[in-house]
Amino acid sequence: MAVNAPMTGSNERAEIPVPKTIGQPSRDYNIAFFTNTYRPFVGGVAMSVELFQRHLAALGDHVTIYAPHFDGEAEPELEAGVQRLPAIRHFNATDFSLPLPVSFKMLQDFQDIPYDIVHVHHPFLLGEVGMYLARQRRLPLVFTYHTQYERYTHYVPIDHEQAARTILRHTREFCDLCDMVIAPTRDIKKSLEERGVQTWIEVLPTGVELERFAASDPTAARRALNIAPDDPLLLHVGRLAAEKNLEYLVRACLVLLRENPRAHFAIAGEGKIQPELEKLARDAGPEIAARVHFAGLMTGQSLANLYSAADLFVFASQTETQGMVVAEAMAAGTPVVALDADGVRDLVENGRNGRLLPSSAGEAAFAHAIDEALNDRAGIAQWRDAARETAANLGMDLQAGRLHELYGKLKMIPNHRLKQETLSFGLIRNYFETVWEDVGKWFERI
Repeated sequence: MAVNAPMTGSNERAEIPVPKTIGQPSRDYNIAFFTNTYRPFVGGVAMSVELFQRHLAALGDHVTIYAPHFDGEAEPELEAGVQRLPAIRHFNATDFSLPLPVSFKMLQDFQDIPYDIVHVHHPFLLGEVGMYLARQRRLPLVFTYHTQYERYTHYVPIDHEQAARTILRHTREFCDLCDMVIAPTRDIKKSLEERGVQTWIEVLPTGVELERFAASDPTAARRALNIAPDDPLLLHVGRLAAEKNLEYLVRACLVLLRENPRAHFAIAGEGKIQPELEKLARDAGPEIAARVHFAGLMTGQSLANLYSAADLFVFASQTETQGMVVAEAMAAGTPVVALDADGVRDLVENGRNGRLLPSSAGEAAFAHAIDEALNDRAGIAQWRDAARETAANLGMDLQAGRLHELYGKLKMIPNHRLKQETLSFGLIRNYFETVWEDVGKWFERI
C-alpha cells in the first residue's frame, strides 16, 4: 500500500492522513453506490460498502446500494436502501453472483431519485452501468479501487498473463473516465499513478467501528474454542482463497506449533481451499492438528471477541489494496506479524505495533518472528497499545466524514467540467486489444 513506504525493518514512515474533526455536514447528499458484491457475500468490498452506507447516513446522507441478488439475502422489507438486480448465482462454482446489468426497473428507479453523486466500487459490470447513468444525468462519478484484479486471474479460464494485461489496461481507462478515484492506501495511489492514471486520486481507507472492539470479551472466544487463558493464540481472519497465500501462512504457523506445544492457531473464514488447509494440519500429526482451529465464518461481536483473544494476528497476503482485517485486529489491540505488501505496510510499523517481514521471507523465518514476539511479553504489551493508537486514526466516523467532504468538493465542480465519456463492454474490448497486440508481436517475430 505507500508512496514513501519504509524499507522493512525501518521505523520511519509517513503517517496515515487523519481527516480533520468532522462537524455536521454543510448539506446532505443522495448517493448511488454500484457494487458487484454485497451481503450476505463476505468480503472486503461488501464490508466497505455497508460501513460507508451506515456511517454516511449518520451524517445525514442517503445512500442507495445497487447490488446483485445473492443466496441468503434478507427479505426486501429488511433491505432499506438496497436495490437488488438480476444475477447468475454461484458463477464459475463460486459464492460470487455475476450481475446482469440489464434491469428496466433499476433504470426507472434511478431516474426517479434526485442523486447528487454516483459512486462505483468496481470498474466493470455494475460499475460500467453506474458510469453510464452518471453520464446520462451529468453527475459526478467516484470510483473506489478496492481490488488488484490483475492478481485474481486464476479465476478466469483464459491465458493469465493476457488477462492481467487486459485488466490493467481496462482499469487505467476506467479510472481516467471518472471524476475522482479513491485509493485505500498510499501504495495503491502510487501504483495507479505509475500506470499512467491522470484523474484526481484521493487516499481514503475504509474505517473500523472502534466501539465494537472496545466491548469485546476475549474469555468468551477462548472458551468457545477450548483454549486455556494463558495458551498463546495466533489468529488469521479472511476468505480461504488461493490469492491470500494461506498455504504459506499455515505451514509457517505449523512450524511454530511444533516448537511451542502450548500454542494454538485459529482461522476464521470460509472458502474453496479449506480442505487443502485442513489436510496440511492433519499431515502435521494429531497432536498439532488439535491445536489448529477452523472457526468458520464469524461476524459481529463473536468475531470482535476472537480478535481480542489472540496474542498475535498473522497475515501473509500479497494481493490486498487495504488490510481491513489487519485494521480490525489492531482495533482489538492485537499486534500483527505480516509479510511486507500493499494493504499492510500503511498499518504495520515494524517493531512498534508488530513485525513486518520481507515478502521473500521463508516459512521458518516467519515462524521465528512469531516465536520471538511470543517470548517478549513486555514487548507485546507495548505493541498492543501502539496497535490501538494506529486503529484510533481509522475510526469509521472519521472516514465517512472525510468521504462526505470529498463529495462536497466534487459538487463544487461545474457540470460542464465533469467528464462525459463512458465505457460499454470495456473489459471485452480491452481483452481483444490485448490479444491483437500479442498477434502483432508474433508477426514481428516471424
